Amino acid sequence: MINDAIRRAVCGVANRVIIGLPVCRSEEYFEAVQKWWIYFGLTGLVFRSFVPRPLQRVIMPVLSLPTWYWRWRIVRMFEPEVARRVAIIQDAKARGEPLKTNKDESRSNDLMQWLIEQSAHSKDPAEMLPRNLSNKLVLFNLFGEHRVSLTSLPTTPANSPPATHTLTTSLTTLLTSLITHPTTPQTLSALRHEASQILPQASHSPTLTKQMPLHDSLLRETLRLNPAFDDSMLREVVAPEGVHTPQGVYLPCGAHVAMHTRLMQRSEWAGEGGGRDWRGFRPFRWCEIAAEEQRRRVDERSEGDDATEEEKAVGAGKGQISAVQISERYMGFGLGRHAW
Repeated sequence: MINDAIRRAVCGVANRVIIGLPVCRSEEYFEAVQKWWIYFGLTGLVFRSFVPRPLQRVIMPVLSLPTWYWRWRIVRMFEPEVARRVAIIQDAKARGEPLKTNKDESRSNDLMQWLIEQSAHSKDPAEMLPRNLSNKLVLFNLFGEHRVSLTSLPTTPANSPPATHTLTTSLTTLLTSLITHPTTPQTLSALRHEASQILPQASHSPTLTKQMPLHDSLLRETLRLNPAFDDSMLREVVAPEGVHTPQGVYLPCGAHVAMHTRLMQRSEWAGEGGGRDWRGFRPFRWCEIAAEEQRRRVDERSEGDDATEEEKAVGAGKGQISAVQISERYMGFGLGRHAW
């Protein structure tokens, strides 16, 4: 299953960043984290929705036992590695040696190492206790993947948390749309060529990934047709007196406002007219729009004027709307603050 394979890949990448090798590749660790997410979310849901306030202090210790158990299982898997790294740093400090820099290839490059090095500067000895550091890493794992919620529990494979679920769903939709598109061979060839030009250099200069307009267009087109949230991100009316819309609808303070993002982004209004098939999937739509806009600017120039460097870069992705650039016509990541 594509969805399951991508979910495992996404979780593996997140765990690689947080706890590093080799635990991030452990199937036992993966399953334990999944169980902990499930019980963490269910415990919070039951506690907030069904336990009367006078009984919460009595019931919560019992209700949270499965959560504590799976947390203990997770910590047990990487705490020895935390203790090993703490001992190395403490020995180096005792000998008066400086901490290794980012350029040192023998230094581990993950959140576990960063947290230990940061805690080494603390004056509180408890900050360097392996158990305390391990417990913090568990929380980083939780909030790095996001929290389990009611909406994710019945619909997510293996009950992954929403952030993982959102990324997994988006990538699954992207691949499904891509492989079922009539121009798949040409599209994949163009994507591979762009990746081969940029990715080998990205480890030395991560900002080079911004120079991948084809991949960016593919991602934006996927999120346009299949946004992560159909109702966009809710915004709360915080003005004490409420708000009157231009149509005369009164929204009291505390009301939540959203819109059907999927339908809006599939309409011609989303493309400011343009006469395009906004209900269809075109992987490089945004590259084409940027190229057409640049050609139009070139055509509007006087014949005797020389084209600027930007105008000469037609089709190179310059001037293209980024996948993360939100607007009133593209709300893949919400829009605006709660304040009105």
